[in-house]
Amino acid sequence: MSLGEGSWLKDLISEHQTVETPNSWIYWSLIFCVSSAAANAYTLRTLKGNLLYYPNLYIILMGESGLGKGYPVNLAKRLLQQADITRVIAGRSSIQAIIKEGSTTRSANGKPVITDSRMAIINGELSTAIIQDPDSLTVLTDLYDRNYNPNWTNMLKGDGQEKLKDPYITCLFG
Repeated sequence: MSLGEGSWLKDLISEHQTVETPNSWIYWSLIFCVSSAAANAYTLRTLKGNLLYYPNLYIILMGESGLGKGYPVNLAKRLLQQADITRVIAGRSSIQAIIKEGSTTRSANGKPVITDSRMAIINGELSTAIIQDPDSLTVLTDLYDRNYNPNWTNMLKGDGQEKLKDPYITCLFG
């Protein structure tokens, strides 16, 4: 990880030198925040100009228990909640609840209305983030590739039809 002089990422990482968490975990948690904030507003075109890439990231911080994975995850959660520019799904959720949240228009006082399906899913433990459902990770994988899913429909017997418009999902787990 090479951060240039005057980099705000470098400044934020150095502000957190008193914790035992590895710098790389703080770095990746901050990159997650950038990706979550960018949402559908930023794209990268290929040289041929026919493919768009969206900077959504699924990040898992891996390491021994007790190394402090929770610290950078909670830092990222607080930053995104304070920015209030995307849906922040934190805590224990089912994939169905996540889809329902993403399918509803969101508005907050003084903030632009969120009409697309941008969401940041964040939890210190992957095993507690999403209630066990055999399809959870399959659905998240399907939603990851925004290029092939500009609109995504979920139809369940009890819930009816839920549509995700321009889904942009980011994930950070410990």
